[in-house]
Amino acid sequence: MDLRKLNQEVEKFIFKVRFEGVPVARALVRANEAVEATYEHENIDQLDVAVSVTNLARVYLLQDMDAAAEPLFRRALAINEEVLGANHILVAKSLNQLASSHVGQDEFVEAESLCQRALTIYDRAGSTDQPDVSKVILCLGANLHNRNELSKAEGLYIHALKIGKLVFGEDDPELGVIHHHMGALYFSQGRHSEAESHFESMLENWEGVFGPAHYRVSLGLNSLAELYRATGQNEEAEFLEERAARIIEAQGSHS
Repeated sequence: MDLRKLNQEVEKFIFKVRFEGVPVARALVRANEAVEATYEHENIDQLDVAVSVTNLARVYLLQDMDAAAEPLFRRALAINEEVLGANHILVAKSLNQLASSHVGQDEFVEAESLCQRALTIYDRAGSTDQPDVSKVILCLGANLHNRNELSKAEGLYIHALKIGKLVFGEDDPELGVIHHHMGALYFSQGRHSEAESHFESMLENWEGVFGPAHYRVSLGLNSLAELYRATGQNEEAEFLEERAARIIEAQGSHS
């Protein structure tokens, strides 16, 4: 079995689970097969092993199994550090992925420390305008948001959005994710006009990428509907909720 090709297949499944509504069970099966394949040969490339382990951890995150993902991310980090050195870009990526598993366990101090290490590596490498840098900054912002340090979180979200617009482009769903975080932050502060603007940008992005009947769009519709409910715009909220419900129902009938 070609482990590298299998890893690529798993990564495609992960994308489809995140953004196309593909059942996570399909990704889990293939991710486990990839990790099992790493034990079949003695002279296997350790970097391919790190990718296999990382992909399985990412699938666990999709199932909110952050505690199960953490040791896998740690294993991948150890491999990358041993093979590539402590200051390699892939090590920074591993640090951010490990941080995400800590966020899911409400271990924000640990997550922030890992993200800061990752940013230091990117800075030393002169790679501060890369997609993964935007994700690290977004993770740091989410940590601060969860700790109610809203002003600091806002600054990081704005920075992540600035980089995201440069490196992702308007047709990348990751940009919609950033807008979602920013909308949620402003909503929590009662800054409803700003929240609405970001939720609308999120919807525009996801509808443009996936089409108006995609399950990811239903999540965005419900976020905007919640804002409308909070501001007394009940008719607008109901319209969005009904549209989201139709999307979810249609997704269920095709699963």
